[in-house]
Amino acid sequence: MSITTNNTLLSELLAGIDPQEQAKTDKRMTLATKIANAIKSKGLKKKEFAERMGKVPSEISKWLSGTHNFTTDTLMDIEAELGIKLINLDNWTNYEKFEKVEVKSNIKQAPIYRLAG
Repeated sequence: MSITTNNTLLSELLAGIDPQEQAKTDKRMTLATKIANAIKSKGLKKKEFAERMGKVPSEISKWLSGTHNFTTDTLMDIEAELGIKLINLDNWTNYEKFEKVEVKSNIKQAPIYRLAG
């Protein structure tokens, strides 16, 4: 296979990627990199970090692969353990622009808000 054929094939493959899925993948990779850098900066090995998190090392490897779909609870646990910020909710300070939405349900749930206007 020639270089031209490889480039054409690669271009075709890349053109078929959904931009929204690519954005998700990019963010997962960014999370993984940020976590890996924090682990390294703390002087921890993956095994030590896994022990601190109550996980097995193979799960940490999945986290650092850039393909793992984290729960918010896991991200908050990682933030607490490593002393880093992974979830930014700072924009919530403009909460006065939001209004409470009433949802009829027999199940007790947290209030739901939407942007007013």
